[in-house]
Amino acid sequence: MALNLTRVHPKLKTIARNLPKVAASQGLEVRITSGFRTRAVQAKLYRDYITGVSAYPANPPGQSAHEKGLALDILTTDVNKLVSILSSVGLVWAGMGDPIHFEIPSKTALGGSVGQKVPVAKAPAKAKKSVAAKVISAASWVPGPVGWAATVLDFLL
Repeated sequence: MALNLTRVHPKLKTIARNLPKVAASQGLEVRITSGFRTRAVQAKLYRDYITGVSAYPANPPGQSAHEKGLALDILTTDVNKLVSILSSVGLVWAGMGDPIHFEIPSKTALGGSVGQKVPVAKAPAKAKKSVAAKVISAASWVPGPVGWAATVLDFLL
């Protein structure tokens, strides 16, 4: 299947044209494998994915940003460097579940704030510690079960 950039968003055309040089300047190899997809191509890729023929995920037809010309799939030798480069120009990475997929956020595609920095991958929220856990953490230097930490814990629990 040939790379189709004819119907991708103009921003993606520019990125596709410039990315190989930018990546090479940072010691990174990249290969753009997919841009715009027809519904028929998307259906084939989806079938290949659900039957195990393809290791890379594909959305069902009608649910892919590729069908709207808003996404690129890019293979690389260092995904962290690539994410850094592409997030700096406003693309969003799909994450480790689909490590080759980058797309334009829909607000930007619709003429929204193009220069707006978009978070790439959010770290999972930290679980809030209970008071007892905070005390245990703060008092962990107290040796053994004796000492003020044990007394505080007995009081709290």
